Amino acid sequence: MANSIRIDRTIQAPVSRVYGAFLDGKSISRWMERKDYTCKPLSFDPEVGGIFRLEFSNASVNLTYVIIGEFEELSVNQRIRYCERLDSPGWTSRVETVIDFAPASRGTALTVTQSNLPATVSPHAITLAWQECLDRLAALTEQMVGSLQTQSI
Repeated sequence: MANSIRIDRTIQAPVSRVYGAFLDGKSISRWMERKDYTCKPLSFDPEVGGIFRLEFSNASVNLTYVIIGEFEELSVNQRIRYCERLDSPGWTSRVETVIDFAPASRGTALTVTQSNLPATVSPHAITLAWQECLDRLAALTEQMVGSLQTQSI
């Protein structure tokens, strides 16, 4: 049976900035990195039907893998939906990811859901990876807000 995850998070930055960070290849490479993995966009076409390829590398264990995804829905400042898979002959699952954005009193309410995770993938590990990435996303987008506020003083 396929697994799924859901993560709810509030980020103290405007919806447009948080949404935009999901669709900018340079931003993706900064916040999708994790402590043990680098993230390198090999291609990134943020439009409905557009394809992205992200390479993740962990030098300490000599592991590299590529995720290939296709954007299926882009509702500006509201929702991003894409399907992804590993670039590997043995990987047949297409994982669906939906990110919902909504204004919140302190920035952006963000909900990430992933469904159709293969049984061989730990939902707990995926949740931890997303939480680490969302911590970096928050730091990136909140830092931008802080620097804008400092400039206006």
